[in-house]
Amino acid sequence: MLPGVLVMLHRIHDYVAEGLEVSDLTFAFKGPWFSGMNTLVTADPANIHHAFNTNFSIYDKGPEFKEIFDFLGEGIFTADSKLWEELRRSALVFFSHQRFQSFSLKTIASKIKNGLVPVLDHFAEANRVFDLQDVLHRFTFDVTLTLVTGYDTNSLSIEMKENEYAKAIEDVEEVMMYRHVKPMILWKLQNWMGLGVEKKMIKANVAFDRLCAEYISTKRKEIQHSNIGEDMLSFYMKLDTSKYKLMNSNDDKFLKDIIKSFMIAGSDAIATTLTWFFWLLSNSPEVVTKIRQEINTNLPRSGRSFDPDMLNKMVYLHGALCETLRLYPPVPFERKTPIKQDVLPSGHKVDGNWKILFAVYALGRMRAVWGEDASEFKPERWISKNGSLKHEPSFKFFAFNSGPRNCMGKNLSFWQMKTVAIEIIQNYDIKTMSSPVKRRKKKAEKKSRTPESTPNLSLPDDFLLSCFTRISRLYYLTLSLVSKSFGTLLTSPELYKIRSSLGNTDSCLYVCLKFPPDPNPRWFTLCQKPTLPKKKKSSGYVLATVSIPYSLLEHCFGLVAVGSNIYNIGGSIHKAPLSSISILDCRSHTWCEAPNMRVERSYPVANVLDGKIYVAGGCKDGNASNWMEVFDPITLTWEHVLCPFADICEKQIGRTVIDGNIYLLGFNKGVVYKPKEKKWETIRAMTYLDLGWSCLSYCGIDNVLYCYSHLDGIKWYKSRMMDMFDGFEKTA
Repeated sequence: MLPGVLVMLHRIHDYVAEGLEVSDLTFAFKGPWFSGMNTLVTADPANIHHAFNTNFSIYDKGPEFKEIFDFLGEGIFTADSKLWEELRRSALVFFSHQRFQSFSLKTIASKIKNGLVPVLDHFAEANRVFDLQDVLHRFTFDVTLTLVTGYDTNSLSIEMKENEYAKAIEDVEEVMMYRHVKPMILWKLQNWMGLGVEKKMIKANVAFDRLCAEYISTKRKEIQHSNIGEDMLSFYMKLDTSKYKLMNSNDDKFLKDIIKSFMIAGSDAIATTLTWFFWLLSNSPEVVTKIRQEINTNLPRSGRSFDPDMLNKMVYLHGALCETLRLYPPVPFERKTPIKQDVLPSGHKVDGNWKILFAVYALGRMRAVWGEDASEFKPERWISKNGSLKHEPSFKFFAFNSGPRNCMGKNLSFWQMKTVAIEIIQNYDIKTMSSPVKRRKKKAEKKSRTPESTPNLSLPDDFLLSCFTRISRLYYLTLSLVSKSFGTLLTSPELYKIRSSLGNTDSCLYVCLKFPPDPNPRWFTLCQKPTLPKKKKSSGYVLATVSIPYSLLEHCFGLVAVGSNIYNIGGSIHKAPLSSISILDCRSHTWCEAPNMRVERSYPVANVLDGKIYVAGGCKDGNASNWMEVFDPITLTWEHVLCPFADICEKQIGRTVIDGNIYLLGFNKGVVYKPKEKKWETIRAMTYLDLGWSCLSYCGIDNVLYCYSHLDGIKWYKSRMMDMFDGFEKTA
C-alpha cells in the first residue's frame, strides 16, 4: 500500500476517506519492516470514544509523535502523563480568567478595525483579485501572537510584506504533514542532511527561536518594572511553580515551547477554517443570505461590539462554521499509540508496535456516520427543530478533539471566527475566480454599509416581550418554533428581567443525566404544568429536554443552584484537581465562568446557605486553613473557612443543609458547621455502612435527613432528635 500512498499524496485525505468508506470505517496498513509504519486507520466513532475517553490512559501520543512534532518541544500538544496534566491544568486557569477573555475580545476587535478592514477596503476599492487565505492567515497570526506574547509583528497591512515568522509557521505545518507519510528513517536522513522539505524545518526553527528569545528577554524586563500582563507569556513567567513540580518559569526553553505550541494551535486552525468557510459560502448564496438576515435580526444597527452574549445568538452562523469544520477540519489526522495490548470496539487488536491514525477529515464525510448527505454543506444539520444549536458528541464531531485532551480554546476560536465572518459577510461580497486552478483566490467588492432590510414583525418586540412574560415557560419551546425572531426574544435577558420584576417566575427542577457510551451530559427540566384538567394518575409535572451547549461536567456533588444559575464546581475524583467554576445561566441556557477557587479540588462537595456557596474537601493537601472555602455570588469573592477537624474528614463525603447548618458526612464520621456561630462540631455518621448504607445517598428535605440503603430502605432523622436517633452520636 505504501506506493499507493505516495502516488496519492496530493489528495491523501480523500484517498483515505474512500478507503474507509468501503472498509467498515477501519483498515490496517502494514509498511515495510524497516519503515516502522504499521498503522491502523479508523474513522469509527466507537474507536475514537474508546481511545480518547473511556480508555484514555492506555493511549499516549508516543515517542514517535514527539519526534515528528519536535518543533513543539515539550509543549502541551506533545507532552504525556504528569507533565501534560500540569500544562493542561495551568492552561485551563489561564483560559478561564476573565481578564484574558476580555483581552482576547479587545485584541480581535482592534485587529479587525485596524488591520482586516483597511486591507479589504484597499482591495475592494481597487477592484483587485487577492488571496483571501493569505489575508486570513496574517490576521490570525497577528491576533494569536498578541494573545500569546503580548507583541504584534503587524504582518497584516496594506503592503502585505512577507513576514518571516508567519512563513515559518506555514513551513513547519507542511513538513510535519509529510513526516506522517514518510518512513522515519527517510525524513530523519533528510533533516540531518538539510535536504528537501526538511530544509524548511531547519530554517523555521532558527527563525522562531530567534523571535521567542527576543520576546522572552523583553518580557522579563517589562515584568521587573510592572506586574501587569494579560498575555500567556506573562502568565507563565509569573506562574506559582510551587503548584507545578515539572514546570520551570525561569527556563527559556520551557517558555519557547509554550509560545510555539499555542502559536501553532491558535493561528493556523482558525485561518484554515475561515478560508474553507468563505470558499463554501461562495458556492452557497442561500447560506450567505440567511447569515445576513441573522446578523440584522440579532445584532444592533450601530455601535456593534463583539460581546459573547450577542455572538451566542448567531445560531445559523455557528452551524455554518461547524459544518465547515466537519468537512474541512484544520487537523485532518490525530494519532495515538497504545502503551499496552488492547482490542478496539471494531474488533482490531493493537499494541505498542502499531500507530493508530484517527482520520478526522474522513470522519466528517462518512455516510455511515452523518447520513447519505454527508458530503453536502448543510448548516441546517446543526439546528434543532426549536431553532437552537444541535449538539453532536465530540467523538463524532472531532474538530476540537475529544475527552481530556479536548480543545481549551474552543469558545475563543468561535468568538474570533464569528467576529471575522460577521464583518466580512455584512460589508463585502466574496467571489471566487472562475478558474478551478486559482480557486483559492478571492475577489472582494465593497458593499454598502447600510444593513439589508428585514421583514417587520406584525407586532413590536416590546409588546411581544410583555406577552411572553405572562406565559408559562412550558410553552416557550413551542413558541420558539413560530419564527427565528420569537426564538431570539424567548432567550433574551430582557425577557427574564421583566419576568422577575413582575414576579412571574416558574420554579423548575433541572436534571442532568449521562447515557453511556456518550460521555456528554444531557439536561432536562421538570416543570409544573399550567392549570389544566389533569389526566388520571398524572403528577402535574412534565419532563422536557433542554438544549444546553456542552460543558465539561465533572461530578454531581459539585453542582449547586443559586438564583437562576447552576454552578459546576471542581474536578472529578479520577482526574487532576481543578479550581475552575462554570455557571449555567438557566434564563438563556448559556455557560460562563466564575472566579476560580483559591484551592484546586477533586470531587469536592458544595452546599448553598443564605445565598452563599460553601465548598469542602477534595484538596490534595487538606488542612484546617484550606479544607473549606465560601463563595459570595454577589461580590464574586472567595474566603477560606477554618476547619479544626479537616484531618479527620474522609475523602468521600455526603452533604446537606439542615436547620441552617452544613452537614458533611462520611461513612463513619462527619462534621457540622454552624455559619452563624462560626462553630464546628463532629458527629458519628450512619452505622452498619457495610450492610448497604452509603454516605453518598444522604439527602436533606425540610430539615429532615434521609439516607438510603439497598438492603434496609430509607432511614431518617431530625437534628433536634439526634441523641434519640439510632445510628448517630454526638462526639463534640
